[in-house]
Amino acid sequence: MRLDKLVSDGTGWSRSMAAKAIRRGHVLVDDAVCRDPAIQVSDGARVVADGEPVVRVGRLVLALHKPLGVVSATVDPSERTVLDLLPESCVRAELRLAGRLDKDTTGLLILTNDGELIHKLTHPRHHVEKEYLVDYDGVLEAPVARIAEGLELEDGTRCDPARFEPLGAQRARLVLREGKYHQVRRMVAACGGRVTALHRARVGSYRLPEHLPAGAAVPLTAEEEATLLS
Repeated sequence: MRLDKLVSDGTGWSRSMAAKAIRRGHVLVDDAVCRDPAIQVSDGARVVADGEPVVRVGRLVLALHKPLGVVSATVDPSERTVLDLLPESCVRAELRLAGRLDKDTTGLLILTNDGELIHKLTHPRHHVEKEYLVDYDGVLEAPVARIAEGLELEDGTRCDPARFEPLGAQRARLVLREGKYHQVRRMVAACGGRVTALHRARVGSYRLPEHLPAGAAVPLTAEEEATLLS
């Protein structure tokens, strides 16, 4: 990894700040001053910036319990984002979102700095299941059969076959293998209803932990991460 990026990631400095500090001799690599921001640093090298060891930011996969009223974005000029919920050490890991939940949806959101994992979780080709709990108003027209055969939305968009399981009066479980824009809300609308509450409970075989409060995040173990794709 480039020295300026390593220092930026590990300190919270901007890349330009890190580069200036390096050029001014404020950074040591294996106890020797290094003034080249572009030098490649080995994984085992010891890096110190302004007298403090630089903690390397490694690969990270987080499960976040997204609360209401927070937008699924890394930055927004006017809204609170899911990254605002995380500690600074996680923000420095350059996390990105593996899929999104709209502002009025709660539940499981995966964040990671592994681009390959994001691709596998979000690309339709991989058919990763997402399970939602849906509360709605209105009387739905044959939702089980219509959604199972591939529902056509009001704008003519055709959805892949999915599972709709009634859970009682105006409550259901909906399991998808794709992620079109506001898909669950649009599917319910196409059946004659209106979503009043929406919660994502599962991605792949990984279920949002019951003990994880809204706004909190937990790192996934290797075993838990594997269940995201199973």
